[in-house]
Amino acid sequence: MCNKNKEKVEKLKTKALNATTEDLFNDFYQNRYKVYWFNFVRGIFFGAGSVLAGILLIGFLAFLLFLFGGWLPPVVADFIREILNNLKK
Repeated sequence: MCNKNKEKVEKLKTKALNATTEDLFNDFYQNRYKVYWFNFVRGIFFGAGSVLAGILLIGFLAFLLFLFGGWLPPVVADFIREILNNLKK
């Protein structure tokens, strides 16, 4: 019997927490248009930042390949030279 009461109390707590969270969201964001616009702009900046980070990472890796290309074993160095020649095209 004690377990049933605990389960009921947990369910009521969960419902109350969900209701409170929804009320807080509605209080802060009464205008849904602003929420959608904010999330849209956030997505644009997230995507642009990801692309920029990828470009910088690839550039840095290409620089490291160029820098350490002469210190590597001949098989790896030839492979790196081939990659760099393809990047220059």
